Amino acid sequence: MAQDSSGNLWFGSQNGGVSRLKDGVFTNLYETNGLTSSAVLAMVCDEKGNMWFGTRAGINKLPKEKINLSKHELESSINLFTTYGINEGFTGNNCVRNSVYMDNEHHIWWGTTKMLTVYNPMADKKDTVAPTVQINRMKLFFEDVDWNAIVNHTASDSISEKLSNIKLTGTTPWNNLPINLILPYNQNHITFNYIGINFKSQEKIKYQSILEGLDDEWTPITAETEAVFNNLPNGTFTFKVKAVNKDGVWSQPIEYTFTVNPPWWKTWWFRTLVGLSIIGLIYFYIKYREGVLKQRQQELEQTVDERTKEVVNQKHIVEEKQKEILDSINYAKRIQHSLLASNQLLNTHLRPNNTQKNTAEDYFILFKPKDIVSGDFYWASTLQNNMFAVVTADSTGHGVPGAIMSMLNISALNEAINGREIIDAGEIFNFTRTKIISQLSNDGSAEGGKDGMDASITIYDFENLKLHYAAANNPIWIIRKENDTNTFKELVADKMPIGKHDKDKTPFKSNTFDLQKGDIVYTLTDGYPDQFGGPKEKKFMYKQLKEIIVANANQTMEEQQVRLSRKFNNWKKDLEQVDDVLIIGIKI
Repeated sequence: MAQDSSGNLWFGSQNGGVSRLKDGVFTNLYETNGLTSSAVLAMVCDEKGNMWFGTRAGINKLPKEKINLSKHELESSINLFTTYGINEGFTGNNCVRNSVYMDNEHHIWWGTTKMLTVYNPMADKKDTVAPTVQINRMKLFFEDVDWNAIVNHTASDSISEKLSNIKLTGTTPWNNLPINLILPYNQNHITFNYIGINFKSQEKIKYQSILEGLDDEWTPITAETEAVFNNLPNGTFTFKVKAVNKDGVWSQPIEYTFTVNPPWWKTWWFRTLVGLSIIGLIYFYIKYREGVLKQRQQELEQTVDERTKEVVNQKHIVEEKQKEILDSINYAKRIQHSLLASNQLLNTHLRPNNTQKNTAEDYFILFKPKDIVSGDFYWASTLQNNMFAVVTADSTGHGVPGAIMSMLNISALNEAINGREIIDAGEIFNFTRTKIISQLSNDGSAEGGKDGMDASITIYDFENLKLHYAAANNPIWIIRKENDTNTFKELVADKMPIGKHDKDKTPFKSNTFDLQKGDIVYTLTDGYPDQFGGPKEKKFMYKQLKEIIVANANQTMEEQQVRLSRKFNNWKKDLEQVDDVLIIGIKI
């Protein structure tokens, strides 16, 4: 175990390489990263901050500039260390555990199984001479080629026929490489052999190469002296290779450029011929089709005349059917409206007069069905304790299916309040849910009646200024004036519908809220905030609706209804209304 000049901890192991602990993170280095052995038995940090590691197969030095590299940079590197073994003068080779010491002159002493060895840093001179690198051979399909024989036309008949389409202008004098090489498309498997020369550490030379025109990056550093490229596409390529000595000094890249010709079906003349052929075929096909179409046109004109009369007759039939359907839906609208809370009932309890005490001050209802009939509905009733209940609901679906569902929901609510005489808000919803599930259990669907409604019920005790309520997915909003400022309060709903659901055994909560004179209670469905529109055709959203309601709370209830309606129409503009809209405001 050792500590470097940056405070990192290093741990050697018997067979697991060396590990760095930096900022609580371990980085592990092995032989694949350049260690001479995974048995790291001795470690020391020298006066320059370099880390030294003694192993079973020599010594490894990690330069100071690499000590604090990131975990990824270290673990992905393959040439991290400078190594010292038998060839570098460390003949003891096999280090002994923890047998390392740096003296006052910064010499490092190593104990090995054979001898004691001292390292003098002043005598370790960096090799500043870059290797000399050259390409010494080119092969086709792993076979050597006598390029001079191709130039001089002295190759045997079989070889000459095989290489007949290869073009070059000569060969280099020393290593017999072709000059200005042009290969046919089927001679596209090339092997380059190269060598770097360094008189101080020939066996430590490593290489990188790239084939420009095919590769985007240089290959990883490797000791391999061969690069193989198979199935090359047509194009001009430049092969580059460079070498680095043991101290990281790189040579300048040497390069070799060659060309692979395209196959005949990719040549310009073939493509031109194909293009002209296609144009000719298209021209003759167009002329043929013109003749066919003219004949067909005459036949169609005669058919059109015959069918026009038939279409006109069918149009009259469709219009009659459409009128019948609309008449039926409008009749259904009358039936549905007869089940909603009547204006007389609402006015009696929500607008004061000479004969009614303990009423609200005023109210409005903004009701915009998506279609002629609606899945949203509002319903009201007097309870047995003389309190007044108002239900705002969003049934499953809209249009005719939604309207039918709303009638079932109203029937269940009516039975709960006027049949069973239930006065508790949560119990009213509990009974209504049970009734709806029971009535839809045999609807023929696989789910067995998952329809129902999201709703809120507000029960007003005007005499004692109490609001008793229950809510299923639909919130209740209250605007209260405090210190001449309108404040917004939200009564949170239970997160479950009135109908079959994962929580249909969980009872609805009955809640009470203390009202004050001047409070405005808003109940609503999700149709208004879900409407798409505006300059970006996005949803209106609850946040914007809250801001409008707070901003207009000082207006009369009638004016609030007008402004909400106008804002909705302007928002959706020419877009189709996506859902039924229902907002009820009651001022206490």
